[in-house]
Order: sequence, then C-alpha cells, then structure tokens
Amino acid sequence: MKNIILFFLILFASIISFGQKTQFKSFDCEQILRAGDIKNSLIVGAVKKITLKCSPKGHGNFQEVSSGKNKDRYYFKKEHNVVWILFAIKRTGNLVLTIEPLSKSDDYDFLLFKNEGKKTAKQITLKKIKPVRSNLSRNKESNKGITGLSFTAQSTHSISGPNHEFSKPILVTKGDEYYIVIDNVYQYGKGCLIYLDYYSTKKITGMVQSLDSNKILNAEIAWEDPKTGKILAQTTSDPETGYYEMEVPYTIDNLNKKYVLSTYSENHFFSEKTYYSKDFIKDKLSPIQINIILPKLKKGLRNRLDNINFYGNSTRLIEGADVSLMRLKRLMKANKSLRILIEGHTNGCSNGIHHSQKLSENRALAIKGFLIKRKILEDRMKIIGYNCSKMLYPSAIFKGNKEQQELNRRVEILVIDY
Repeated sequence: MKNIILFFLILFASIISFGQKTQFKSFDCEQILRAGDIKNSLIVGAVKKITLKCSPKGHGNFQEVSSGKNKDRYYFKKEHNVVWILFAIKRTGNLVLTIEPLSKSDDYDFLLFKNEGKKTAKQITLKKIKPVRSNLSRNKESNKGITGLSFTAQSTHSISGPNHEFSKPILVTKGDEYYIVIDNVYQYGKGCLIYLDYYSTKKITGMVQSLDSNKILNAEIAWEDPKTGKILAQTTSDPETGYYEMEVPYTIDNLNKKYVLSTYSENHFFSEKTYYSKDFIKDKLSPIQINIILPKLKKGLRNRLDNINFYGNSTRLIEGADVSLMRLKRLMKANKSLRILIEGHTNGCSNGIHHSQKLSENRALAIKGFLIKRKILEDRMKIIGYNCSKMLYPSAIFKGNKEQQELNRRVEILVIDY
C-alpha cells in the first residue's frame, strides 16, 4: 500500500514539474551565442516566459535581416547582437509580448515573423516575407528599456529613433508558430526576460455625468492594471453628449485577473471601478454598457477609495495602491482650495481597541505622509482613526472572506472645505 501511495506521489510531482517546465524556458550564454542565425533558432514551444541569461553577441554567420537603410520599418539597419527564437502560440487571442532587459540601459529591438512552413526561414533571409510586427525605437531608460507588443501602441511597426517603445498586439491562433529575432544594440549588454500573454478584447460604452446635476461631463477614462498602474486603453468622453466607447483588453489566462476603470473630470472626485476577466467571458460579442457618475467636489462629500488598502495589522499599502494615491495627489494639485479629512479603518479589534485605534490613525497618517512627500501642503489635510467601529463587512472576520477583510482595511476621504 505504501509503495502505491509513493508511486502516485512521485507521479503527481512529475506532472507538476513537467507543467512548470513547459511554461518557462531558460537559455545560457552558449546556447544564445549559437542562435545568431535563423537556421539555429532556439526552439521553445508554447511557453509563457523565456529567460535569456546573457545578451546575444554578434550576428551569427550572416546579416539576414539588415537593410543598410535608416528609418526602415521592417528591418534592422544592421544586425548588432542578435538571437533567433521560434515559439508556438499557446492560446488563440491577442498576443501581448514584453521584452524586459536585465539592464535598463540596454536597447533591444525586435522583428516578428509568422512561420508559414519549411521555406519560411529562407524566404525571410531573401526578404520575401516581411515581419508582421517590429519595433526599432530607441531605448527609454524611464521605461526600464522595456519593449514589445502592447495595447497602448498606435502602430504595428516602429522605426528607429525616439518613437513609441511598443507596437500593437497581433491576433494569433493556437498552434501557430512565430520567429522573433531580438537585437541588442550594445555589445556588452545583459540578457532579458520575454513574456508572452494572451488577451481578448471587449467594447465598453456609456455616458459620464455629474451626480449632483446629471450634467454631461468631459472626462478622461482609462482601463488599467491596478498592480502596475499600466494604462492598457484610454479615451475621453464627448464634451457635448458625455458618450464614450473603448475597446478594453483582458487576459484569458487568468479569469480572476483584476482591472480598474478609472475616470477623471475637473471639479469632481475621480471614480475607480473594479472588474475581472470573468466579467467579460459570458457574452464576448455584445458591448457592455457602463455609465459613470462622478460626485462634484463640495464640503461634506465622502469618498471611499476601494483600491487604497493595507496588509493585515500593518500600515503597509497593498500592491498597486500607490496608483490610486497618485490620482488623489492629482486631485489635490488641481484643486488648490480642497482640504480633506483622511479617515483610517481596521479589520476588527482582535488585538484590543487601543491597538486598533492607533493602527487606524497610523494608516491615515501613512496616506497624509505620501501626499506631503509629493508637495501637498500639510495644512490641507487632517487625519482621524475609527478603529474597527465602521467596518464595511463586520462578518468578514468570522467568515474568513479575505477580499472583504482587505476592503475593511481602508481609508476614506471627507471633503472639509472646497
């Protein structure tokens, strides 16, 4: 019996290990050096992450995808330090590709070709097949040198020089294969991480109005990753009708992935609505209508910031909370007469009322300190702690609902003068 149990444990561990190996591929310096020509491409299959431990060195035996021309959209002027990779598509959807250098000073460019069969490699070298995507823009250290395919891009190909560091995603089909050739302009650079993610898109439409008067608002609307603050899509509402529409991406690899629809308009408190990938799966074709109502700034207005929360028994903000705080900073900067009360809250009083009171005050102080560091005058902000007396979800501490417990650990903003 023990032998049978041991057998199944080993089998289960092997399955887990195999699954992890198929998700990620890593290559050492020697392997990368050998892949300087398309015929020696690194073959990775359908993975989510590729690690190049070293920067490529040289261009292999041939200058296969160089044109000798400045401002060419499709080819490198010359190959500097290249590596070829052949990968398979894991899911049908929009491919979002991220090339993240290990050194932000490196300048990685790339060309992406679809593999159409046995003759593809030769046709690429003869320049009979053009890349379906490319980005040759100059490195931006402010963006840590990151490049790739992103929904924030405006074009499918980007020429050399100070241009957008991303090109548009490409619609791909599961099982298809693509060649990517990556060129590091700098000879003594470091390696990079390559992430492959798959997204679907959904059209959302609606109107933006003021809560107090139903007045039509001209507003900035953004679809964001709350953990990174990265804007994935953005638009503005029509100043005459308040209408907006936007195609928003969502990952199909993780249905519990969280997104924030943020809205900002002058003289109003901003809005942050949370959505998950699973919210868009049921009806993929029909647009979703999301009307947005913004409260006008005025004395006595209270606003709960759902994305500014804390770890348990701590004043440390959860990942991504600083994105919402930067919106609060923008609001304070734009409205010089605005004065606020920052109200801190806790999730229960299990360590005693005095401890909870101090913790709630310190959470409010943490927000005030964040804003002071960003040059918001201290006398425009007051703080108060409410311990556990005003929990949004009192039963969460007994039921073990972690999401509700996190929402209890919050701050709220009360306008005390405007």
